[in-house]
Amino acid sequence: SEWKVIKEPTYRSVGVERQTCRGCGIYKEREIPMIVVPVEKIIITPGEDFKIYCKKTDRLQATVVPDEAMFSAKIVWESSNPKVVSVSDDGTIKALRRGTATITAKTEDGKVSDSINVTVEYSTIQWIIVYILFGWIWYL
Repeated sequence: SEWKVIKEPTYRSVGVERQTCRGCGIYKEREIPMIVVPVEKIIITPGEDFKIYCKKTDRLQATVVPDEAMFSAKIVWESSNPKVVSVSDDGTIKALRRGTATITAKTEDGKVSDSINVTVEYSTIQWIIVYILFGWIWYL
């Protein structure tokens, strides 16, 4: 017999269709792939460039537009300068040394992306430590 849809697919879950034998009543089922909503835009939060102190961590959020696309979209994070700022798969950044890096969140296929610049600076106490440890070198 014909395949009959038992559960419609959505953008959150797969669907199911069933084919039943008219003679014996045995049936087989197969999945209908979930609806894939393409990502139109990625927005990184915070939405503007920012500063972070050396050795600190922070978490960036990537929001996809439209909302339904978040169920099928995989976001890939990358840093333009991983020696200055590293970024993990969940958007957690770690400031490793002074400098600037561009953090990019993009779809797996690379077609849609958003970026922000992160500047890593020393805090006042970090500057004091650097001066105490290495300041004497300037006087040689």
